[in-house]
Amino acid sequence: MLDAIFIANTGLQAYSKGLTNISSNVSNLNTAGYKRSALQFQDLLYNEGALAGRTGNGVQAGKPTTIRAQGELRQSGNPTDAAIDGAGYFMLRSDGKTLYTRDGQFEFDAKGKLVAKQSKTPVMVLDATGTLGELDISSLRAIAGTPTATIKLDGILSTGDSDKSHSVTDVSVVSNAGVVSTLSIVFTDQTAPSTSGADHTWGFEIRDAKSATVAKGTLAFGVDGSPEAGYDKFRFTWNPTGASPQDIMLDFGDPGSFAGLTSFSAGATSTAKLQSADGKASGTFTASSYDTDGSVMLAYSNGEKRNVGRLALSWFQDESGLVAQGGGLWRAPADAAAVAGAAQSAVFGKIAGGEIEASNVDLTQQFSELIVVQRAYQACSQVQSTANEMAQQLMDTRRRG
Repeated sequence: MLDAIFIANTGLQAYSKGLTNISSNVSNLNTAGYKRSALQFQDLLYNEGALAGRTGNGVQAGKPTTIRAQGELRQSGNPTDAAIDGAGYFMLRSDGKTLYTRDGQFEFDAKGKLVAKQSKTPVMVLDATGTLGELDISSLRAIAGTPTATIKLDGILSTGDSDKSHSVTDVSVVSNAGVVSTLSIVFTDQTAPSTSGADHTWGFEIRDAKSATVAKGTLAFGVDGSPEAGYDKFRFTWNPTGASPQDIMLDFGDPGSFAGLTSFSAGATSTAKLQSADGKASGTFTASSYDTDGSVMLAYSNGEKRNVGRLALSWFQDESGLVAQGGGLWRAPADAAAVAGAAQSAVFGKIAGGEIEASNVDLTQQFSELIVVQRAYQACSQVQSTANEMAQQLMDTRRRG
């Protein structure tokens, strides 16, 4: 009977640990990237009895097993968050050591480094050469503009234009300083025959936003209506305020081609217009995002986007060796066979930007296990009570005898 008390006590201890395991799972129900653990129970050593045969010594709680099934992916509303849809772990660098996590709650810190939001640990990325390192965008908060070098026009300068004049307005050009300004081009019909033998000529003025003349020129068209050779391009120097002078070329189209500016008798109104103007204004960093292959994309106020690396992932053939460090972080033992790479390559899954992986805890399952553990604990307690009562009865019998 005393043996029964001690054996039942092993059950109380084991199921107390089972309750602790369930408590840990349930409390981490909303922890991003959390992997639930399952506790297995093992029987204790048996005694060899001459009359009773083999009798057990109770139960013990085994080592918890981490269940690494993927959790549900949920929108977080934060574009710097990322989730792995498939295999792999994010890689973090802490004090020269590499840590691994499925918790992709990331942010750019005040210094411009991509870090884990909770631990402030730098997130590892692969650059264009595949080299592993940290991502620092401190030098990419602003990018220089590209000055305008070419302005292209198309449409028709009608020889029947009643006004004998036509303006192309709102021509945006970018200075060497990255500042956007507006120019206009005013065409005037010149009916006098051209010395080049061209069929029709137009004079033009390039004006700035204050209507000041920047440059003047003449545009001649051949009998086919396309720009005459030698007149199809016009170069001028623009002196923008607060920036150094720059050369810009007006491209009217190629001789014999009708893809650019042409001149026909096309009614009382000309349709000449801006086709394109290169150059981009300077830009400031506005947002970041991830492509499914893990590429980190930076967006700027001038509409430009830049790929600054790919999130580095790691994969383990045997994940059971990973050691929990708390905070959703895992450490790999020295003999772990880790494979590093990027999303959508080899065994790795894809990246879901603006999402996080939820805990894989199934609350219904945990409540079911809770009922089993509770009943088992109660049963062990009842065994102890019964054994105690039987022992008390035996002692009372001996006293009466």
